[in-house]
Amino acid sequence: MNIKVDGRDITIRQGVSLLTGLLENGFDIPNLCYLPELEGYGGCGLCLVEIQGMNKPARACAITPWEGMEVQTTSERIEKSRQVSLGLLLSDHRGDCRPPCRNRCPANQDCQGYIGLIADGQFEEAFRLIMEDNPLPGCIGRVCPHPCEEKCRRDLLEGPLAIMQLKRFAADTAGDAFVPQAAAPTGKRVAVVGAGPAGLTAAYFLARRGHGVEIFEMMPAPGGMLRYGIPAYRLSKDIVDKETARIQKLGVAIHYGRKLGRDVQLEELRRRFDAVFVAVGAWESSSLGCANDTLSGVLGGIDFLRDVAEGRAPSVGERVAVVGGGNTAMDAVRTCVRLGAREVCLIYRRTRAEMPAEKIEIEEAEEEGVRFHFLVTPESVLEQDGRAVGLRLARMRLGEPDASGRRRPEPTGETEDMAFDTIIAAIGQKVRPDGIEALDKHRWRTIKAAEGTFATNLEGVFAGGDAINDGPGIAISAIAHGKQAAQAIDSYLAGALKPVVAPFLVERTNVTREDLPPVAAVERTPVQAAPAQARVKHFEEYVRTYTPEEAIREAKRCLECGCCDLYDCRLLPLLQRYDAQAAGIQGRARKNPPDRSHPAIWRDANKCVLCGLCVRACQTLVGKTALGFEGRGFETGAQPAFHWPLMESDCISCGYCAAICPTGALQERRPFEKTPPLPLEKEEVTCTYCPRGCRYELHRYGSRVLKAVPLRQAENCSLGRFGPVVADERAHRFADGEREALRKVLTGDLRYFQGDAQAVLQALSL
Repeated sequence: MNIKVDGRDITIRQGVSLLTGLLENGFDIPNLCYLPELEGYGGCGLCLVEIQGMNKPARACAITPWEGMEVQTTSERIEKSRQVSLGLLLSDHRGDCRPPCRNRCPANQDCQGYIGLIADGQFEEAFRLIMEDNPLPGCIGRVCPHPCEEKCRRDLLEGPLAIMQLKRFAADTAGDAFVPQAAAPTGKRVAVVGAGPAGLTAAYFLARRGHGVEIFEMMPAPGGMLRYGIPAYRLSKDIVDKETARIQKLGVAIHYGRKLGRDVQLEELRRRFDAVFVAVGAWESSSLGCANDTLSGVLGGIDFLRDVAEGRAPSVGERVAVVGGGNTAMDAVRTCVRLGAREVCLIYRRTRAEMPAEKIEIEEAEEEGVRFHFLVTPESVLEQDGRAVGLRLARMRLGEPDASGRRRPEPTGETEDMAFDTIIAAIGQKVRPDGIEALDKHRWRTIKAAEGTFATNLEGVFAGGDAINDGPGIAISAIAHGKQAAQAIDSYLAGALKPVVAPFLVERTNVTREDLPPVAAVERTPVQAAPAQARVKHFEEYVRTYTPEEAIREAKRCLECGCCDLYDCRLLPLLQRYDAQAAGIQGRARKNPPDRSHPAIWRDANKCVLCGLCVRACQTLVGKTALGFEGRGFETGAQPAFHWPLMESDCISCGYCAAICPTGALQERRPFEKTPPLPLEKEEVTCTYCPRGCRYELHRYGSRVLKAVPLRQAENCSLGRFGPVVADERAHRFADGEREALRKVLTGDLRYFQGDAQAVLQALSL
């Protein structure tokens, strides 16, 4: 029959619902409770359309079309109605789209994903996943202050996962096997100024998108502050070189000794390239800001560390003072110890509790003999014969919190003098203005870069890393800048600059110990480090990478907070598309313990949207009553009769309910240690487990089969759905008991098949 939709004449089949007809004609109609084989249900309330002659929107899945019908699929009223419907679903949807560790990572590293792969012994796949977000995992796995671990919910038990160490393990164990692949050449060329973490990252992602990339670096070697600002005992320069070489395999060219403003000009780069990314870093040390702070013997922290890295370590004498409380200050004091200084003192104007340096850095500095002087700040540098010989220190007390949230130090009026041979100022860094004069800047000399696009005031010029906006930060933030800027530059080169916007995600808040799944207590796997008396004698790395056994043990501690159905969820894209959060609907939310008793299917009622697909498909298409609706009103739930575990119902473990569930409320149970959400590759195959030869779609990540989905519901069975996962010889790590549990499911399901059961079992290689 013929109908008119959005002013366009279309033909739809007789006997189908309006929604089916619209979808078959390519119209984008949101829905969560629709399945072509089932009658319309209307439970989600999303497939609303306006029909001429009706005074309010109708649910397309419940309408039988008629000849000449006129339909409008979108309007302000429809959009608002869909937003409200989704807002209602969101108000009772309790879960985490992504784990809190990933949400906290500036580079959005898929911590749960690569940790889950490590737990399953899939080390190369874990490294491959890391490289989707971070091209410098060996470096970051050594020096990152790991803000992700601050959000790890395992901290509510024995302590957070060693996320940084697991990244290091993956890089050191599997990094050599990974060869990055680039898209077909686009013909576009990008200049990157600076081979630090931001510049290298931008180059990596731009090259992967097929753009030609050249890096202009003022120093004789790559890495920026990773090489010249972090001592070799924390980060071996061989690691920096190896990870840079991997980026160069994409065709990235690096020109060393080319300083912006001296050897190459910004305007020249703008003429020669289609876009420019400025990542010059912050290479100027902040001064002490007190009398005599320019005397001989007073050094900048960054200058000092750079000289040591280049093999030009200055003579620091017997007694050294380092002023500051961050990781640069820690690097400076510990470097001075290794240079042979007899007494090294850290001068800090607050207390230990306010120090921004990592706790482990402070503890290890103390082990190495560094002395800490708190609540003092330089008032002046003491002079003798034109050289610094000590510090006059003003005593401080802590007052009210300042803008950083830390209590502000206030002078008490008292002073003390201390003798030193060398004084190192490690209190901050500044951006040098050389070569970037044409770029708009903040009053503190950093480049103004637009949020989301990293665009500057000059057409085609972008900037990131320590040189922009708020100034120097941690290395993983610079990597995030490079990754996001590459995405923005790619859109610019395609003709339309698009900002990188953080998507809306559902995340549980105020999680307590009682909200965590029951798990056995397992202490965090310790990192083996050389004793202080041995490590201070050299600049070699002194922390050992996890062994495979240690890494697997630590990775198994992951609670898998993020939804394992993230990449298949149909609800999340709709929440984002219609800005469901803006509906502002709040109210009670159900809180039910997940049911993981079934060997093939997991249930989490907290994520159920009551679409009814599982109940209706089980009864109508499968012919079973494993699931049904129970309760009334808000208390309604889709579950087995009498609240029994799913395994005690008449479930035949076909897995069809999990296949059609639009959220993570029903999921296939995989027989591995962990089941992280992964971007899967798909391949159509013919099932060989019985003579029927059904067609299935295998879902893989790397070499491992994770899921098998029937192309037709009539060909759905537990053998086809779970057999390829269990029998895959490449999936060589199974959780205790998981393989045997699925074997029982598969064996029990044979009664629903014709053919030789023994042949099927033999084919499964169980």
